[in-house]
Amino acid sequence: MSKGKIAFLLVLFLLAVGGFITMFFSNSSDQVTSGKGPALKSETIKNVTHSLTAREDMLLNTNQAFVFEYDSGSKKKEVDVWVEKYEKGLFVEKLNELSTEVDKEGLIIFTSSDIYPEDEDGEEVITMFNLKVGNQTSSAGLSFTEKRNIEEKENLAGTWEGFYQDVQKIDGDMPLGYMAYSSEDSISSIQLNYLKDPKAHEKELKEYDSIYVLKCRFH
Repeated sequence: MSKGKIAFLLVLFLLAVGGFITMFFSNSSDQVTSGKGPALKSETIKNVTHSLTAREDMLLNTNQAFVFEYDSGSKKKEVDVWVEKYEKGLFVEKLNELSTEVDKEGLIIFTSSDIYPEDEDGEEVITMFNLKVGNQTSSAGLSFTEKRNIEEKENLAGTWEGFYQDVQKIDGDMPLGYMAYSSEDSISSIQLNYLKDPKAHEKELKEYDSIYVLKCRFH
């Protein structure tokens, strides 16, 4: 895939997410007013991916997305959001990081899409990552790509999950979710405590060829 096509997809993502954020907070306001959706308490975060409306989900236009609503409180003024890469249980690198100021209430949005270039021999896939943080007043975004070598894409097993289905207190470096891949026939989900301390759980994480972990830190 050419750089021009990738850039075009990134522009579409940014436009779609802008509309998504506006719609989300409009819907949230209606729910709070009607008593169906109480606002978050100060310095908390919650995974709201599974409670999105069909229209909101359509705007994201991807099968792999995490959406977290947060209330950073009055003391925490910034947030860092990044993706860490692991191979066979070992930390490889921090792929990229988005750092921005926060205005108390907002969203952390993460999406990814796998692109299989038509002119390749099937041993490489490009994963496009998109990060967005903010609310209907102000937001910041970051998009980047990662090339992954695979043996046979038809036999590649994958799993992904976002944590914190219940409201969680904001505390230090927080794994928000992950995407994991394995060349084995089957793959199991990853426990949150494994990703909170990956060094202590290197043995358990070794069964995965690669893991991409979404993390955040409010400060």
